[in-house]
Amino acid sequence: MNHSDIAALMRGAAPAIRDYVASAMRPLALRIADLERELEAARSVDHGATIKVAVDAAFAQMRVPADGKDADPAEIARLINDAVGRIPAPENGKDADPEQIRAMVAEAVGALPPASPGKDADMDAIARMVEETVTRAVADIEPRGPDADVLRGMVADEVSKLPPAEPGKDALPPTVDELRAIMGPLVAGAVQALPKALDGKSVTAEDVAPLVQEQVSKAVSALPVPKDGAPGKLPVAKAWSDGVHYEGDVRTHKGALWQATKDTGREPGHEDWICLAAAGSPGVDADQIEICGTFDPGKTYRRLNIVALNGGAFIAKVNDPGDCPGDGWQVIAMRGKPGQPGQSVKGDPGKSIKGEPGPAVASITADDQGLLTLVNGDGSTVECDLYPLLAKVT
Repeated sequence: MNHSDIAALMRGAAPAIRDYVASAMRPLALRIADLERELEAARSVDHGATIKVAVDAAFAQMRVPADGKDADPAEIARLINDAVGRIPAPENGKDADPEQIRAMVAEAVGALPPASPGKDADMDAIARMVEETVTRAVADIEPRGPDADVLRGMVADEVSKLPPAEPGKDALPPTVDELRAIMGPLVAGAVQALPKALDGKSVTAEDVAPLVQEQVSKAVSALPVPKDGAPGKLPVAKAWSDGVHYEGDVRTHKGALWQATKDTGREPGHEDWICLAAAGSPGVDADQIEICGTFDPGKTYRRLNIVALNGGAFIAKVNDPGDCPGDGWQVIAMRGKPGQPGQSVKGDPGKSIKGEPGPAVASITADDQGLLTLVNGDGSTVECDLYPLLAKVT
């Protein structure tokens, strides 16, 4: 796999990995945003104001009682303390049961005795009693955010169930402003006594990183094992022409082979191209075989010159080979030695016929393939193939 294949594979896999990581992180980001909004909302709630509004609304809905008997403050305090004492402490992480609280409040209110006739209510005594009872009850309950709607509904329901007072001595009912002046400071003080909630712990990138890594590892391990691809092939090389060429294109230019590393309109030789094969240096012309006749000591010869000497033929092995024969020459043909006498056979005497003299050699030539040709005076030729011998010399 070459550089271009690896780059293409990385470009193809990068979007899939990026999309998978983004999809895995999206639920975490949404959950973090929700937690931040819930924390901010909890910090911004004014619990004192909420309880104050609920109490004001409950008292505003109370019917003006007819003249009758006043309630006994000591008895009211006892009943409230008994009802609050029966409320179970809430468990960690478990909200209070509104129906259970509603039943306890109803039981406490229903147990109130009828008011004694003819005696006005002591507002200062009621205020002190309510303050002490609320303070003790709140101190024994673990703090949690009150549900304003549930409290408002329970108070309104139970107040509406109170029986009308029996006839008795006239008494002026307390006004809303009087009740607000008494209950407001008591409720606000009780709420302020509650311990403040601790800030939540922020989720950092280091906390999320292992989860993302685990999900990415699972996704990668689930990918099918890729099969071996087809053998890579070098693109067909073409001659370079002025214009736009694309990444991976292979072009020939000035005797060299180039490949584009990016889309480019530059000429090969620029950094946008990489050289695959450089042009070679100019070569030396090959020596040609040349027949130079009889060797002349005063003449300069070069490699592959052929001379005749003493019935033989010699070829120069190097330029300026020196005297012939010598180390700079290679014999290629020599006059043979006399053979053995043949068998003597006596024949009949013959008559001699004097013929014409044979033609002399007119010229000697040799071609590029080492073929030596002798041309006689009458036009006849004699050929001698010297190529096998010359091949050994070179």
